[in-house]
Amino acid sequence: MVHAEPQAPSRAAGANRVVRPKAPRSQGGAYVLLLPAMVLFTVFTFIPIVWSIILSFENYNIFSNTATYVGFHNYAALLHSATFYQSLAATAYYTFGSVPITVALALFLAVLLNRRGLVGAKVFQMIFFLPYIVSSVGASLVWKWMFDTNFGIINAFLGFFGIHPIAWLTQTSTAMPALIIMTIWGGVGFAVVLFQAGLRAVPSELTEAAAIDGATGNQIFWRITFPLLAPTTLFVLVISIINAAQVFTTVQVMTAGGPLNATNVIVYYIYQEAFQFFNMGYGAAVAIVLFIIILALTAVMMLGSRRFVYYEGETRDDH
Repeated sequence: MVHAEPQAPSRAAGANRVVRPKAPRSQGGAYVLLLPAMVLFTVFTFIPIVWSIILSFENYNIFSNTATYVGFHNYAALLHSATFYQSLAATAYYTFGSVPITVALALFLAVLLNRRGLVGAKVFQMIFFLPYIVSSVGASLVWKWMFDTNFGIINAFLGFFGIHPIAWLTQTSTAMPALIIMTIWGGVGFAVVLFQAGLRAVPSELTEAAAIDGATGNQIFWRITFPLLAPTTLFVLVISIINAAQVFTTVQVMTAGGPLNATNVIVYYIYQEAFQFFNMGYGAAVAIVLFIIILALTAVMMLGSRRFVYYEGETRDDH
């Protein structure tokens, strides 16, 4: 007598069924938390950018709220404007005069503060960071007084060495260096904090092993620490260049673009054209050109850094 074996239920019907993973419940909450930031970004960043692009192709009358399409006329006008090129040169002078010194000084100070056994490291870090959180208008007013030709403390100090008073903010040769000095003072603290965070991420095992093998302090820094700081250095450079290219408050308070347009950086030039001369379309065109320049500089730096900046856990095939 043959007994039939009980057959397992067939799974063929559901074999091809695709079970899609359900989205975690926290994902909906994340969208809710992101919504206020996205609304603010849209209202105060995205919409103004789009409107500026549209405005750059128009001749807009702010008083009658009327606009006339003029095509690329505003862009052609700025390309033939000597003041535009002068503002570009002033911006480049300010940017490449302040950023390298700020980054180098911040790295030097961060390495000093990162030394073991340094007494008062936290206090010095706070002192360096304080200028960054001070109101830029208030700081600019103080520095304007310090650079004053007759009553400024800087000229009073130089007078002890027999140096005659210098008209810092009213001479074309000294106005921009004065702004650069003030910018370095105000921006070095933020870069110090970033570099300190990068230094703490450097594995101590590597530096200790190099020291055991007989490497000097300079060799450890240039062969191990500095290469591992490349991502932080790149970030500080990019942020510093972007901020310097958009400087406005310092110029507005201390020099108002003078003397003889020596400090008339491009953002202040945009302010003059759009809000003093009411050439809104032309000012928007200059702003778009500045945006393209900053975007191009950032892209070049990011692409060029691929050869020497490596991130943790990154693998590459350079062959």
